[in-house]
Amino acid sequence: MTILRLFTLSLISLFSASAFAQSQVRNFAPVNHLFVPSGFDNNDHSEVVVTGYLPSPCHERPTSQVRVSGSTVQIQVVTGQKPGSEENRAFCPDVVVPFTEVVNVGYLPSGRYKILVNEKSDSKQVGSIQVVPSTISTIDEHPYALIQQVEQDSRDMKYYLVGSIYSDCFVLDSLKYSSNGKDAISVLPILKQVSSHCATKITPFRVRMNPPMSTLSSPYFLFHVRSADGKSVNYVGSKK
Repeated sequence: MTILRLFTLSLISLFSASAFAQSQVRNFAPVNHLFVPSGFDNNDHSEVVVTGYLPSPCHERPTSQVRVSGSTVQIQVVTGQKPGSEENRAFCPDVVVPFTEVVNVGYLPSGRYKILVNEKSDSKQVGSIQVVPSTISTIDEHPYALIQQVEQDSRDMKYYLVGSIYSDCFVLDSLKYSSNGKDAISVLPILKQVSSHCATKITPFRVRMNPPMSTLSSPYFLFHVRSADGKSVNYVGSKK
């Protein structure tokens, strides 16, 4: 066996051992709330949102894994220490770091599903999601605006939706709200077509929201806003 081959095999072994060691130290991230928006049908990418905290700034941003088995959705939210943090503990202050993780559950057949987050951990979260049959063949029932963010104005403490319209043949028609009755409000920024000649023109907007906050029983809430790019913008806030 040549020296070069021995060197190559040694490198592969080192990389494999390193990868194995890193995978071994990934643990459940402590989660403290599971938000389940309403309004999904079997043509949608269903999403849920999990909040929690990292044990220290030296932990990596959490990642999520989803497994659907029958009518149960199992979600694991995990994190691990950043490379080199063991050797530099002095730079890891003993302070927790909040996080928000948007979990793409994917397409689900219509029905009700039980959701289990980090089932075998001390911070297990349980919820359910209702997926209704779609009434149309397209993904979205309405064209949506492109959404950048939700913001709360410090002057009037009201919530505003910031986004843009991508063509001059559309205008923002309405904001449609759907509450899960507990802690989440879905927001649909619906566009209306006003012309058949559609030139590309980006028109920004900032519009005040009027979400039905009285329908929520939890002091913590989620705004789940659909967007034209097939994604969503998620804003977690507190009524306290």
